[in-house]
Amino acid sequence: MAKNDKKTFVKGAVILGIAGLICKVIGAFFRIPLYNMLGDGMQYYEAVYPYYSTLLVISSAGLPTAISRMVAERTAVGDMIGAKRVFRKSQILLAAIGLATTALMYFGADFLARSTVGPLAAPSFRVMSPALLIVSIMCSYRGYLQGLQHMTGTAMSQLAEQAGKLTIGLYLAAQWMPRGLEYGAMGAVAGVTISEFLALIVVGAFYLFRKRDFELSESALAEPSSDKGIIRGLLAIAIPVTIGASIMPITGIADASLIKSTLMSIGFDEAAASMRYVALRSNVTNIINMPAVLTIALAMSLVPAISAARTAKDQKTIHTVSAMGIKLAMFIGIPCAVGLFALSAPVIDLLYT
Repeated sequence: MAKNDKKTFVKGAVILGIAGLICKVIGAFFRIPLYNMLGDGMQYYEAVYPYYSTLLVISSAGLPTAISRMVAERTAVGDMIGAKRVFRKSQILLAAIGLATTALMYFGADFLARSTVGPLAAPSFRVMSPALLIVSIMCSYRGYLQGLQHMTGTAMSQLAEQAGKLTIGLYLAAQWMPRGLEYGAMGAVAGVTISEFLALIVVGAFYLFRKRDFELSESALAEPSSDKGIIRGLLAIAIPVTIGASIMPITGIADASLIKSTLMSIGFDEAAASMRYVALRSNVTNIINMPAVLTIALAMSLVPAISAARTAKDQKTIHTVSAMGIKLAMFIGIPCAVGLFALSAPVIDLLYT
């Protein structure tokens, strides 16, 4: 395995891992005061996320991975024009998906709100809906840069997103809170949408700033792909990944109704059941997901590294990078699992009591 390949993979994983941890810390600084501020109103905020996450999976799970892989395969043979064509076609595809999912959430807001915590949550669904289009467009930039193994742009946009959510979301929640709990929740949701737009600006600016670094050369080894061929290639990779990634958000939608109804069936009133579900979604789930930040960073770095090695038919690099990824994931995951199991109560008390 070439030292440069190993360094690039490790560097990318480190950049994304550090950014992910910082984002989780910022996210905690957002959710803890928001939870204390809204109290019962958190149910309006949390009602949006299972549906938002499920719709977002369509554009943010499989397609960035597909873009990253196809771009890496083309850059491995020096075909930057082919890589750029993948990027352009993916932008069109993701914009179309983003428009469709945005329209679905916006016009279905009343139905979605009634199916969760009631009609007062409908404005939060509508305010969140533009984020689906914004994130879809942003995913094309992130996938392209990751395929080139430039992880800094993705990391910077993630940090901008969380910083914007912390400052703008808490500010708007505090400003709108006097009008009612549902307005405070809507302010926090509006902060999320605005922060996604800030993240898009950051990753777009990074792309424009580094654009000249990506030389537009076309490899003689590469066979030009048709537009339909590129779209088919993207979908062939993205659809299986998207199906797998959709399991957790769909489970979240089921949990939203099942957990609340189960608690009410054993004697809790509706308000108490809602608060316990919010505690699960806002507190417990966020802590459990913390270690996943590092393994997701590993996965995002692994895809382009392995794809490039596969195109070059470098089996040694494929084996070495894959083995390193598995070892690092176990090194991170096993201690975190044991620690959270043994110290769950003290961690919750420390952060939320």
